[in-house]
Amino acid sequence: MGGRIAMQYAADYPQDLSLLVIEDMVARLNGKTEDCVPRSYPSLEGQKLQNCKNFSREFKSWEQARETLISFGYDPERVDGWYASSPPRVYKKNGAVWSCINPFAQYLAKQTVLNSSQGQRSLQQIAALKVSGIADYPVHVCVAGPEGTVCSWDAPGGLRDMESVLPSLRVHEFSGGHSIHNTDRPGRFGAR
Repeated sequence: MGGRIAMQYAADYPQDLSLLVIEDMVARLNGKTEDCVPRSYPSLEGQKLQNCKNFSREFKSWEQARETLISFGYDPERVDGWYASSPPRVYKKNGAVWSCINPFAQYLAKQTVLNSSQGQRSLQQIAALKVSGIADYPVHVCVAGPEGTVCSWDAPGGLRDMESVLPSLRVHEFSGGHSIHNTDRPGRFGAR
């Protein structure tokens, strides 16, 4: 989601940028990964929506945090990974356990950012601005290696399509997982 937001900002305010970096941008839907195409997500209603709005990010214990996150539909293995990751997304804080994961924020992002053609439009705007000479910043897409990426190279809206819209796009592959800045060798992501 951050990649799409950064692209929109770059399209709207090209004079503010000297460089645009998009990091392993994608979301999964029904096992398919696509980068710049809109995806639809079911709307929540009634008690499910209220539960999502009332989600508290502070818990008495890791066990309570884990159980609650799983009850919101997150895979148990993924939840365990959030607690064990470095830096952790679920961690101990002041005698409690705090979750950086917020189901309501994720729901809102899915409904507003990912459920639109904003990614495609932004990339097309950037391409037009570059051709007209208004945007002179380079655009880099950083992708985790084949085992770690969630990006698609060849699916509609994938990296090859992004390169066809913006031929000057520079694609860089890194070792590690989806959050390259956390999983690649320290300093290498920033140095490139």
